[in-house]
Amino acid sequence: MAVILTFAVAAVFAPGWHPPRRRRVLTHAASLAAITAIWIGIHVAVQPNHVQRQITALLDETENANIWVSKPAVFRESSSYIEKNFSAFDPQRSHDWEELPVDKVPALTDLVVQAGGYAGNGVVTLGRVGVAQPLGGDQYVVQVTPISQANAESVETRQSVEAQIGTEHAGTLLSDSIVDTNRVTYMLYVRIVLPPLGALPTDETVLVKGTPIAYGRTQDRTGRQMDVAYLVGSNIRRFYDSPRLSTPLPTQTPEPQSSE
Repeated sequence: MAVILTFAVAAVFAPGWHPPRRRRVLTHAASLAAITAIWIGIHVAVQPNHVQRQITALLDETENANIWVSKPAVFRESSSYIEKNFSAFDPQRSHDWEELPVDKVPALTDLVVQAGGYAGNGVVTLGRVGVAQPLGGDQYVVQVTPISQANAESVETRQSVEAQIGTEHAGTLLSDSIVDTNRVTYMLYVRIVLPPLGALPTDETVLVKGTPIAYGRTQDRTGRQMDVAYLVGSNIRRFYDSPRLSTPLPTQTPEPQSSE
């Protein structure tokens, strides 16, 4: 393109060229310059920015992680949601609870098996910490599994959950519990930045806020397979020693679409 423009401009001033012909060449050169400017503008516009590249890299890394027994479903449509709310997901720092808006409050089972229906939404759920695996710096992948039935039925737990998220949502989240926490068949993997000295002890009861980006199956050390939803987390709240939330959560949870 640059060669054509150089030739066209030089030809305008070449000896023996008549003015009408020169005007035609000059007009042609101006047209080429305009087309070039438009092409450059389009090319720059379609290039992913730094945030978009980070999100794409995260989705690719999640899809190719060695935790899956087969290829997972990755919710690429979540990219625009994460980009829009990137200040609440920025992996360079930890985040306050209030930073990410809440759209839905599903029980842990629903969030896992219908993860695709919750993609592109800010969600809150309840669970217990299994393992918090460090990724470097303050980044972790935290396994969050169902709370025990005994824990869910305790007065202390119910009062603590109700104080944090209200009676309606407490009933939904506490109804999702299991008798034997050693026989888990589903869990969340939550990728998150924890605050300094914010390590999560095993069996800690927590509220998780984030958005799902993948669903698949993994297996434990015994070879038993289980369903997994992978969340990009904004905040994990240890609610036993936290004050009441200042922002009310939604009063209704719309029915999601299945991720199948």
